[in-house]
Amino acid sequence: RLDKHQTIETCVHDLVQMGIDGLEVYYPEHTTAMSNKLLRLAQKYHLLVTGGSDFHGLNKKNRIGQVLH
Repeated sequence: RLDKHQTIETCVHDLVQMGIDGLEVYYPEHTTAMSNKLLRLAQKYHLLVTGGSDFHGLNKKNRIGQVLH
């Protein structure tokens, strides 16, 4: 989680310094704007782009592999 003084970019920068290889860009609950921002950061830091579904059962509106935009 970001603290109230940390931006997404500074968080990604810090994680890159720690050795991450990829960034979850596509997630069903991300807005298009958020996915685009994360994609730009992944490209800037030469990270692998990943997606997640976070499927927790049939009571959730999103299903495995579904990306909503």
